[in-house]
Amino acid sequence: MNSCSIFNTPPQADSCAYLINTTPKYFYLIPLHLTLLKRYARSMKWPVYLATEVPEHPIIQNCVSQFNLQVIPLTPDQESFLDSRAVACQKLPPEIKYIFPIQEDFLLEGRPMWQVFENAFSLFEKDDSIQSFRMMPCPLS
Repeated sequence: MNSCSIFNTPPQADSCAYLINTTPKYFYLIPLHLTLLKRYARSMKWPVYLATEVPEHPIIQNCVSQFNLQVIPLTPDQESFLDSRAVACQKLPPEIKYIFPIQEDFLLEGRPMWQVFENAFSLFEKDDSIQSFRMMPCPLS
């Protein structure tokens, strides 16, 4: 199922973050997203972070206990689209060098195209100024 070796190959495994920024409007997608991530990327060793202004919500707490999920709490004044992403990136551990901000519905359209992740690392290696590669869903039709 997982044809992408980058998920468990050092140094990427130690220096990457899979970051989901979300808000209560989209909480219903998070358990499905994490289940699909587990299905499609079984060997992924990257930490999975979820940034939200409502970390105590039952859906989020259930995901924390069910999946290896680390929550980044945001304050209500940090919930805007750009602020929430900037603050979440700033709150990541210092050893994180590469960030993959992922949209809640990223995995819902179909299997991820692992080659895109691998191409992102090629860009990271070519240019030190690139440290993030945002993944968004792309309908296949």
